[in-house]
Amino acid sequence: MGVLHLDIFKHEEPDLAWVSYKPRLTLHVHHEIWQDARLGEPKSRFILAHELGHIFLHGYFRQAFSDDETMHLRAWPEEERAEPQANWFAEQFIAPDHLARSCKSTTDLCLKFDFPEDYADHRMTRLKDCRIVHVGTACQSCANFSLVQHGSRLTCEICGVTMECL
Repeated sequence: MGVLHLDIFKHEEPDLAWVSYKPRLTLHVHHEIWQDARLGEPKSRFILAHELGHIFLHGYFRQAFSDDETMHLRAWPEEERAEPQANWFAEQFIAPDHLARSCKSTTDLCLKFDFPEDYADHRMTRLKDCRIVHVGTACQSCANFSLVQHGSRLTCEICGVTMECL
């Protein structure tokens, strides 16, 4: 896509940040969001990570899944639209699954990763719903290596035995 240009603006706009692709790839960010992100403010960092998600995941060709309702293709499910995908990217960028799984609560997630409170509940729900295969851990009942984590429990996909995670 070429060089990323940065436009830090001070005037009022309906959005605090967005990406444009023509005439050149540009990340537009309100100066307060940019300054707050530089200071480590969680929500501003999330906004910037979200916009990077659009650049990395979508490019110009995914406009049909953007926030602009008039450009949506109605046949696509919500999770395949650009906004939820960009939020997923930001969640992973700030608090990757393999590290965020150590968090026991939204407060823990916010403190460990400077994660924005507005998105912490959603992130914790994703972590709990995530299917984690435990490679190298044998089932206590049938000895098969087929344990899958669902929240705080392990379930054997062969015999169905469920146990607490250690």
